[in-house]
Amino acid sequence: LGCAAAVFAASGCGDEPTGGGAASPSPSVRTVEEGVLAVACDVPSPPFAVEGPDGITGFQADLVREVARRLGLEPRLTDVPAFRIPLDVADGTYDGGVVATPTTPELEQEVDVSEAYFRLTLALVTASEERPDVSTLEDLTLGDVVAVEDGTTAEAFAERSLRPGGVDVRAFPDVEAAYAAVETGLADAAVDQELSATDRLAGRARLGIVDAFSTGESFGIAIRPGHPALLDAVNAALDAMIADGTYEEIYRR
Repeated sequence: LGCAAAVFAASGCGDEPTGGGAASPSPSVRTVEEGVLAVACDVPSPPFAVEGPDGITGFQADLVREVARRLGLEPRLTDVPAFRIPLDVADGTYDGGVVATPTTPELEQEVDVSEAYFRLTLALVTASEERPDVSTLEDLTLGDVVAVEDGTTAEAFAERSLRPGGVDVRAFPDVEAAYAAVETGLADAAVDQELSATDRLAGRARLGIVDAFSTGESFGIAIRPGHPALLDAVNAALDAMIADGTYEEIYRR
């Protein structure tokens, strides 16, 4: 949490935003539907996007709604599978898209991408009573087993940074199985996104975060290519949210 808060120093969004007032839509900002900012969102991806009684909410959803408000547009979030979002944004089905994964060079070839609004931080999770000697990544040694969720950034990081040193990286079908492996002694530690880990560890008394580290990766809003005015407007809204404190309030909530 500290990593992102240090990168983005700011505070507020809700039903009654405390940040800058809503703007009138600029004539140069053209959207798929006039007066609407249509954004594809991968649900569920807690804490970034979850389905609630009042629709999609979460960090990314709240951020998008505040951006739309500042652009004088009505936000419209639609649940779309993560793999479809770049395609649907590129072909103009949506004005933008957000997923719970970092921006990649491949994504930037398909769509335009806003300024970074989140820096990815991973967490090292252990059962401290069983492995009190592990408090940082550097404490993992030859033969130690690290559990990760298959196909995630955490797995890619562990393969890149830990396996060359002799650490056995084992991928599990979901992160709950990875945590269970640490609890039962099948793994010495797990690596997960810090925000997700903080939430998921709430009911696991034996596990805790002992180290957090940045991967250097960041998240951005995918924007329909060929619409520089929309991209500039979204970036300006993000900058203003950071400057006036709205970003930090959304982030902390």
